Amino acid sequence: MDIHNLCFFLRRKKERHSPRSIRIQLKPGAPVEMVFEPWNEKLVCPRAVYSGSEEIEIRLWGRRRLLILERLVPLAKSFEFHLLGTGLPSFVVADLGPMKFTLGLSGWTANDWSRAGQFDLLAPRRRTSTDIRERVFETIKQRWLGDVTEIANGAGAGVDRADAASALTALAQHGRVMFDLDKQVWRFRELTREVLPFDQLRFLSDEERVADELINNGLVDVKQTNEHGATGVVIENGREHSVTIETDHDDRLVDATCECHFYRKNRLRRGPCQHILALRRQSAHREFANVLKGPWGGTS
Repeated sequence: MDIHNLCFFLRRKKERHSPRSIRIQLKPGAPVEMVFEPWNEKLVCPRAVYSGSEEIEIRLWGRRRLLILERLVPLAKSFEFHLLGTGLPSFVVADLGPMKFTLGLSGWTANDWSRAGQFDLLAPRRRTSTDIRERVFETIKQRWLGDVTEIANGAGAGVDRADAASALTALAQHGRVMFDLDKQVWRFRELTREVLPFDQLRFLSDEERVADELINNGLVDVKQTNEHGATGVVIENGREHSVTIETDHDDRLVDATCECHFYRKNRLRRGPCQHILALRRQSAHREFANVLKGPWGGTS
């Protein structure tokens, strides 16, 4: 009934201006509340009680895609939401009795440069060696499935749970394993005969690649964040660049400034420079780290 009410609301009202998100408010021991923007109308889900220990608010965009679930309402016994955080992917598992249907949605409807790099927030939280990744891969290949602890134990000495979780996440990005939300286990599944060239596919541009290196080397310092953007300093080749970013009500990057040559020459006509992307991702990491729990981050 909660999903029915959600779909009914989306059918009944059509937004004409931003913001266009759903603010999901989670309070310990209380029913889940969904606030629909821009009207700020609240939908209470009395059948879904949040059992977490801390109060959280998560914003979802591209909400009309949830209407895919409308046809499943008469057939489903229940729905289970998996929310990774504001602007991040979300998953819905529909229990249909003999089978279960999993719907995965990106954090936004259109993947444009203003939100570039957000999926990298799901990257491994710990760097792992090639040897550890190969040992973890051979373990899951032999077992076909298992949780993180089982796979870590099977990988041998020197591989703890955090190492195994990071290695599995990297293998999933390479298209070699998958995570089963329904059973809460990792499964062996190679998408292609040849291993995907992840290092070539991961970034859409050289700017994204350099931004990732700047973050990994600790060269991005976020000075201040608020609901409309962030300011900070990014160091590259020994030079400091003061950077500011501004976001709209839908958390899209609408304006930014930097002191580098790329920005002075192109502004935002060719997309953001590596310093803007780095600050954007690093400021998003802060919110992500406070919300993300479970197998994606290697903790539970």
